[in-house]
Amino acid sequence: MENGEVGAMMYVFNAQGAIVYTQSITSTTTEVSAKLSSGIYLVKVGKQMVKLVVE
Repeated sequence: MENGEVGAMMYVFNAQGAIVYTQSITSTTTEVSAKLSSGIYLVKVGKQMVKLVVE
């Protein structure tokens, strides 16, 4: 995602819409260490949302 705002929260949603991971954005490049099962997820930071496919 571009222009992630430092201090914003990142939310990862599974295909059913449940939040499976949250993390505070601490810098312009933040590493995510979530252990996600294979599937499709939505990642939301601020007003931006992107699809994430984990194989």
